[in-house]
Amino acid sequence: MVRRVSAPLLAGDRAALATLLHGREADSIRGTEIQPYRGPTPVPPEDASA
Repeated sequence: MVRRVSAPLLAGDRAALATLLHGREADSIRGTEIQPYRGPTPVPPEDASA
């Protein structure tokens, strides 16, 4: 995971970093009873003012 995150993080690619984090979030609940109710949670790299 660190290698996948380091490239967009160092490049300042907020969109790619957010995509990776959303994927990780989705993977963590796959197969659980809450999966049908899950919506992506905003992550700090999506906040343009940060």
